Amino acid sequence: MPQFDTFPIRTTKPAERDPLRNFKFRAEFVGNESVRQPFATMGFISIGGLGVQTDMIPYREGGDNTSTRKMPGQSEFSPLSFVSGIFMDSKNAGYEWFKHVFSVISGAGNTGWNEDFRCDIIISVLVHPTTKYTTGSPGSPTSLQSAGMRIKVYNAWPGSVQFNDLNAGDNSIMVSTMQIHHEGWFPLFGGEAAGNNFPL
Repeated sequence: MPQFDTFPIRTTKPAERDPLRNFKFRAEFVGNESVRQPFATMGFISIGGLGVQTDMIPYREGGDNTSTRKMPGQSEFSPLSFVSGIFMDSKNAGYEWFKHVFSVISGAGNTGWNEDFRCDIIISVLVHPTTKYTTGSPGSPTSLQSAGMRIKVYNAWPGSVQFNDLNAGDNSIMVSTMQIHHEGWFPLFGGEAAGNNFPL
């Protein structure tokens, strides 16, 4: 009688079977009130650039064989891009933040050289779908329980702000792209993402 491999029966619950969707997320700016306030009610079309790379340092001595030793060198976190729509009834929060950085560096305006222009950013990837929930429980938009993944970005500041091109032949919206430089990020997944257990 032929023998067949047996496969474990997998659950069909969405929380345990389905990967997180990438289209339901929010960003929270924390740690610096002057930076945080303009972004408090702001959403983003897309957030990109979450990546890290460690450079390789080659090394070889005359007594080694023909292969080269490879040692880890410096690690570099790539800049992030935050894309948002432009609204006519409010200032552009990304450009206001960029002006703050520029004023501190150039010594112009009302900000001093010791003014804090950096802040941390927490990006939450929300569970989906959320068809039924109670306040403070998984699925609630205002609850940490609704996050299936959270990423904290440290010491962020804007390096550039760019508006999209104007074109009479387009059928599109005005958007701004803010490039964020930072000093690293740390992710939390699943149950860990429901709390603020990020390292300082």
